[in-house]
Amino acid sequence: MSSSESKLTHVVAAGVIGNSLEVYDYNLYGYYAAIFATLFFNSDNLLSGLLASYGIFAAGFIMRPVGALIFGYIGDRWGRKKALELSILLMAIPTALMGVLPGYVTIGLLAPLLLTTFRLLQGVAVGGELVGSFSFLIEHAPENKRAFFSSWSLVGTFGGKLWAAMTVALFAYLFSEQSLKDWAWRIPFFLGLVFAFIGYRIRLNVSETPVFQEMKRNGSSKRVSAIEVVRRYKMQILQLFLMTIVHTVSVYLLFIYMPIFLSTTGAAPYFWAVTSTALSLAVTTALLPMGGLLADRFGRKPFLFWGTVFLIALAFPSFYLFETRSIPLIVLAQCAMSVAFALMHAPFPAIYVELFPPHVRYTATAIAYNLSTAVFGGFTPLLCTWLVAYTDSHFAPLYWLTAVGIVSSLAVLTLPETKTEPKLVLN
Repeated sequence: MSSSESKLTHVVAAGVIGNSLEVYDYNLYGYYAAIFATLFFNSDNLLSGLLASYGIFAAGFIMRPVGALIFGYIGDRWGRKKALELSILLMAIPTALMGVLPGYVTIGLLAPLLLTTFRLLQGVAVGGELVGSFSFLIEHAPENKRAFFSSWSLVGTFGGKLWAAMTVALFAYLFSEQSLKDWAWRIPFFLGLVFAFIGYRIRLNVSETPVFQEMKRNGSSKRVSAIEVVRRYKMQILQLFLMTIVHTVSVYLLFIYMPIFLSTTGAAPYFWAVTSTALSLAVTTALLPMGGLLADRFGRKPFLFWGTVFLIALAFPSFYLFETRSIPLIVLAQCAMSVAFALMHAPFPAIYVELFPPHVRYTATAIAYNLSTAVFGGFTPLLCTWLVAYTDSHFAPLYWLTAVGIVSSLAVLTLPETKTEPKLVLN
């Protein structure tokens, strides 16, 4: 392996591993929402406690735009590397504190208040993480492999979700339901602290992107306020905001809410619901780089548009298969939707970064992505839980996915094709 290939491998590892570890920490909450519903809230009603627990899950997303502003400024002014180092540290602390937090029976109202505080801090950290890794990987990538390289940031993201799902499934297998509720759920949060430290060490030893180094040399890394970024690039930010809706809703519907949905509706026992979701995450993670290669060959828009159509088309029969309560059919349905999702999602980072010049890239992408995720993604588990209860229909989440898919597909049609645009030059 040449020195340049070795450097690129190290860069990809820093983006993938660091992102994976941070997402692992962030998504543990979603998988343990049902346990938190009984542990941290004063409620004898599971639905009320679950809604409260998902409400705090959503609260973390409210802070993501704040994280976008903070880390967007750091990333555009002081470097992508510096922002990514700080974001992983900020994630590690509240995650570890969640693991030692006493329940409502012990400290009363302080339990949900502290849980909310920790979740808000996690939201700030994640607000600067994912889009930062987009820019970091693409600005290191060869010009004709930008979608492929940036798709590895998503491999890290979904690898982290998979890691979290597998950990939760393993602990559900090793411990009784009562042991999990009493104490065993805390161990994955402690492990998150160790994993975050590893990710931080890896990022310390990687170089800043060539694009940002060039910006520093020619003095173009000057501060541009978030207000000015929005004013100059409001149309691109709006287009990406709308395009992102189906991506963020499908992530939290298919991979975070689904285990709770399958288990609480009686479609599958909790262990198999988590295991099936972990398998679907594995399918997505494995296919993302292939989707990136295809997007470098054929363009970003075809996969963003037709992948969305394919996902919605598969969702309808999949929800009928959930009603069969057959574990093999449920696994088949979830994995089929994951194939469509991977094709839709793989070009996502590339078109984000390629729409903006380097001196505002971190801020602009962070604003568009985190606003859309805060409004739609974080509230998806809460909304779907309410919709199922209100309509008394297990198909309610499907209708929500279809509605947002139509909106995002129309937004994709308004975007330019960026495959051949030399967007990494300074402008």
